[in-house]
Amino acid sequence: MRLDEIGRSDGSRSMLFVNGNIVTMEPESPAAEAFAVRDGKFFCVGTNEEVKAFAPADTQEVDLEAATVLPGLTDCHVHLLDFAQGLFGLDLSVLSSSRELTELVAERTRAARLGEWILGHGWKETNWKDRKEPHRDLLDSVASANPVFLSRVDVHTALVNSVALGMAGVTRNTPDPPGGRLERDRDTREPTGVLVDNARVLVQRLIPVPSRQENARMLDAAIRDLTRHGLTAVHDAMASLELLELLREMEVAGRLDLRVSLMLTFEEFEKLEGLPAAARSDLLRAGPVTARTVKIFADGALGSRGALLSEPYSDEPSTRGVEKHSGDEILGMVRKILRAGLQPAIHAIGDLANSRVLDAYERCSGDRGFSSARPRLEHAQLLSAEDVARCGMLGLIVSIQPPQLISDMGWIEERLGAERAKRAFLWRSLARAGATLVSGSDLPIESCDPFLGMYAAVTRKNLRGEPSVGWLKEERLSREAALRSYTLDAAYAGFEENTHGSIAAGKFADFVVIDRDVLSVPEDEIPRTRVLATFARGRKME
Repeated sequence: MRLDEIGRSDGSRSMLFVNGNIVTMEPESPAAEAFAVRDGKFFCVGTNEEVKAFAPADTQEVDLEAATVLPGLTDCHVHLLDFAQGLFGLDLSVLSSSRELTELVAERTRAARLGEWILGHGWKETNWKDRKEPHRDLLDSVASANPVFLSRVDVHTALVNSVALGMAGVTRNTPDPPGGRLERDRDTREPTGVLVDNARVLVQRLIPVPSRQENARMLDAAIRDLTRHGLTAVHDAMASLELLELLREMEVAGRLDLRVSLMLTFEEFEKLEGLPAAARSDLLRAGPVTARTVKIFADGALGSRGALLSEPYSDEPSTRGVEKHSGDEILGMVRKILRAGLQPAIHAIGDLANSRVLDAYERCSGDRGFSSARPRLEHAQLLSAEDVARCGMLGLIVSIQPPQLISDMGWIEERLGAERAKRAFLWRSLARAGATLVSGSDLPIESCDPFLGMYAAVTRKNLRGEPSVGWLKEERLSREAALRSYTLDAAYAGFEENTHGSIAAGKFADFVVIDRDVLSVPEDEIPRTRVLATFARGRKME
C-alpha cells in the first residue's frame, strides 16, 4: 500500500511503515527505516528487517518511498479561537497600503446589513508602502453606519471607526484604562481610533459573541488547516473555561483531530475557586484536551509600542510601553498558580517586563512545586545578558516564535535603536544558558507553518534570503535544536514527554510525512517543505 491509499479508518488496524527516512528524535537511536503501529501507538521502530520480523503476519504494510517522517509537530503558542473566527472575517495581512485597507472595508460594508459589525484581522502599518499611521479617518468615509473593529497583526491593538467609538462612549475625556492606551491626536487629544492592549475591550465587549455552534464550525475549519501543516498538537495561549468545554464536546463527538493544551487566563483560573473540588478536577483532568497552565500578561507588544521597556522607545520617546501588572502583582499571581499545582506561563516582551517576571520567578524558586510546575516565559523578545542567564538558572521553559523575527527585523531597530536591538531574539544564548526552548507561531499573528518557523530559527533571514548572513547570526539555532523545539521539548512543556514528542515504542503514533529531509536540504528549501500526510494516534488526518 502507498501512503496516498491509506484511509482514515485504516488506523484501527496494525500498520507497518517501511522504506522511510525516519527522524525519531530519540538520542540513542535518532534514525530509522521503519516502524509499526498498533492500537494508536508505536510498538516497534528500527530497520526494515527488524520491524518486519517483529510485526504480526496480518499487519498492513505501507511503503513510504523514501519520504521523511518526523514526530508529530506542536505549535507551542497559538490563539486557536481567534484564528478560527478570523478565517471568517477580513484578511488584512496581505494589504500593502492604507488605501487598500479602506477599499477592503468599503467592499465589505456595501455587502453588510445596516449596523452590522465589520470585523477583520492582520493589518500591519509597517508593511504599508505609504507608512501612514492608522486612524479612524481611514474607515469613517466608507463605514458611516456600521461599526468597524480591525485587529492589528499582533492582536494587541485594534483600529475602530467613529461609529464604534460612539457606541462605546469613548471621547476625548475617556481616561486610559489600566493596562491599556487610547492613541490620541497630538493637538486635539481626540481618540484616533487606535486602541492598545486593554483599551480594546472598551469596544470589543460590544461585538456580538458567536454561538457555541458557530464557534464549533469555525474551529472545525481551523483544525483542518493546522493538521494540513503537520501539527498534531497546539498550546492555546489565552483560553477560557467555555473553550475548554467546547473542545471536549468536539473530542467526544470525534471532531477533534488535535491535542490541545490550554492556558487559562488568570481571570478564568480564578473562577475555578468557586467550583466544587470534583468539578475543578474534571475540568483539569489529563487527556487530549488539557488545561493545566495559567497565562499572565506582563506587557503588550513591540509593534504597537505596548511592550514594557526600561528606557523610552527610540521612535516615540514619550512612552516606555504598557504595564499590565506590577512586579508585586505578578509575584502574587504566580504564587497563587503554584499553590493550585498548575503551570504559570507569563507573556513578557519588553526588557523591563521580562526582568519583572524573572524577579517574581526567582522569588518563587524556593517554593514547593516550583520546578515541577515547569514555569514558562512566553516571547522573551528583549532581554539583558543578566536575564538570559537567569532564564537558565531558573530552569525556565522559554516559548519563542521564530516567524516573528522575519516580520520584525525590518523595523525593530527603528523601534529600539541599533544598540538595544542587539538584545532581541536571543535564542542561542538562551539555549546555552540552559533554558528549554519551545517554538510556536502566535497564530493568527504569524503563519502556523512549522517549517517557516524552522527556517527562521536556523537562518534568521527573511524569505528573500536577507540579510545574507542572518540577522544577529550568532543567535541562530541548529536544525536539530529547532526541530526539537517543535517535538520533544514541546512535549516536555506540555507534560507529555513520556507519551509524545518522538518516534519510540510505547508512545502514541503521532507523526508527519514530508517531501524532503529538513535536516539536510539547502536552507532555502526548508520553508518549501510539503506535508504529504499527518497522523494522530495512527490515524491519517483529513
